[in-house]
Amino acid sequence: MCIIPGMTPRQALSAASMLALLQLGTGCAGVPNDAAELEAECTLGPCVGIGTWQSFADAEIMPVEVVSDSRCPADARCVWPGELTLEARVLTDAGEARLVLNSAKPTDHRDVRLEIVEIAPIPTTQSMPIAPSAYRFRFEVTPLGTPKFAPG
Repeated sequence: MCIIPGMTPRQALSAASMLALLQLGTGCAGVPNDAAELEAECTLGPCVGIGTWQSFADAEIMPVEVVSDSRCPADARCVWPGELTLEARVLTDAGEARLVLNSAKPTDHRDVRLEIVEIAPIPTTQSMPIAPSAYRFRFEVTPLGTPKFAPG
């Protein structure tokens, strides 16, 4: 099934039958339509590219734009590992928000913690800069739990 950039997984599922009729097995030009194509670029599990939603029990995340990437190239010696800053759309039961996520630290949003746990490709001195379409991200979403006290 093709994922159209900006489409939530729920919208994709409801549109799947129409897409199947239109595609007739031809795939989507320029958009990987096989989950294995995306997973092959991440070592820890499934990952998504810019404009593609990743679903979790408590939230859905779509990378929108790489704001900055200062990660240390694999073939270089650096005094710090660097970080990647990413603008993303986040959809929870409470609604949708645009957030800036940083690979160096998790982001708390409403009742969930969002974390970038893997970024592909790993930069090298020869591969920099990385094209936006080449980036793949793996996220982790964990519930923050119940607050220790509730407003009275």
